[in-house]
This record gives sequence, structure tokens and C-alpha cells, in this order.
Amino acid sequence: MTKKILKGLLVFTLAISLLVSCGAKQEKKEEKTQAENPETVNLQPQVQEDIEVSDAEITKFISASNKLRSSQAQMRTKLMSIIQESDLGMQKYQAIAQAKRNPKDKTQAEKFTQEDLQAFDNLNKEIRQIQQENAENIAKQEGIAFERFKTISSAARSDTILQKRLRAEAMKQNPPKKPKTNPNQ
Repeated sequence: MTKKILKGLLVFTLAISLLVSCGAKQEKKEEKTQAENPETVNLQPQVQEDIEVSDAEITKFISASNKLRSSQAQMRTKLMSIIQESDLGMQKYQAIAQAKRNPKDKTQAEKFTQEDLQAFDNLNKEIRQIQQENAENIAKQEGIAFERFKTISSAARSDTILQKRLRAEAMKQNPPKKPKTNPNQ
């Protein structure tokens, strides 16, 4: 059970890290991915050299990752509100996202005007900007530079020693809950 919790926490931490590791070279890919799911940004792993990460940085990184995770529901609500209040509305936004997921199905794409498609792209840029600002603010609050947060995140994808250190710190900050015992037994 503890291993599952740790693994889940590490996977989540890495997923959050991917969210904030936006790069200018991948903006075009991000637009397509963002169209498919505006709540996450799925980036391809980059080759990263092993880096030196202090224990204090590990602590700050995990703390920032935990706060990012806990802000997800609030962020999702905010993003949904932005979509609903846009000229597209939620239904058309989702329909365009679906059409973009299936680019070979030309009949779906032809249902939308150029203005709709442009509004969709602009909305996704706004969503990414909000997500980026949220991640930057949380990292800053936790005392870790956002660029450093992204560097650690990227290195953790391939550095198994760093992964173990992150897992250990995550356990310290989020110890597994002891099962409740029934006093009547």
C-alpha cells in the first residue's frame, strides 16, 4: 500500500512537473496537446544530464509540487469558467477539441469557422499562460526559482537517484495515513 502511495505521488509530482516545463520550441506541439486536454500540457521528455540537487531544493520542490497538486481543482474550476465565459462556450470548445483530436476526420473540422478555430487557439494560449503563472507563483512561494523547478523536474524523468530522493522527501512531507482501527473490535 505504501509503495502504491509513493509511486502515485511520484508519478503525480512528475506529471505536475511536466505541466510547468513548457518550452518555446514545443509551443506548436503544445497547442495540439492543449486542444485535446486544456487542463494538462503533455510534453515529450527531453534528454537531461544529471544535476546536483541539494536536500533543501528537494524539500522545496516537493512542497511546491504538493501545492500545485492541491491547487488543481481550483485551477480546473477557473479554467472551465474562462471557457464557459468565452465566445465559444464549453460545448463548442469541447467539440473543436474533439475535432482537433481527429484531424483525419475532415467533416468534423469543416463544422467550424476560422474565427471559431482562432478563438479556440487564443483561448488555449490564455489557459497555458494562467497555468504557467500559477506554477511560477507557487514555486516562488516555496522559495524555489521556477527555472530551477523545471530543471529538477526534467532531470527527475531519467535520474533514478534523484527519483529516489524525491520519493523519500515526498514520504516525509506526506506520510501514509495509518488505517483507522475500530475501537469495538
